[in-house]
Amino acid sequence: MRATGGEEKRQAPRMPAEWSVRARVMGQDEGLGYKSFNISKSGVGLSLDRALERDTVVKLEIETGDGQPEVHAYAFVAWCTGKGQAGLQFFGIGEKDEDRLANMVERFVLGNARMSAAH
Repeated sequence: MRATGGEEKRQAPRMPAEWSVRARVMGQDEGLGYKSFNISKSGVGLSLDRALERDTVVKLEIETGDGQPEVHAYAFVAWCTGKGQAGLQFFGIGEKDEDRLANMVERFVLGNARMSAAH
């Protein structure tokens, strides 16, 4: 979902994640390397070296650092700032990869909730 007026419209909780991401804009041969700054089961935030236009379709390979194979997904650029950040929303991701990301985020959120409740 897209935010308007500063309202939070995300479909799923996110967690911080500094993972290596290979991205290839559909129709272009060159793959680009980026770092993620957050992740959810429905999208990823990327730090970029150049802006990508909204609605650009990108093929992603995400290294999650958990010893499992890369997550493969197709996404579109939902937003991009002039400051080198973009939010990509998945539209083509395997059920196993989506579940894996959802479980990782859930463990992160629950862990933070427990830490907050303890203080």
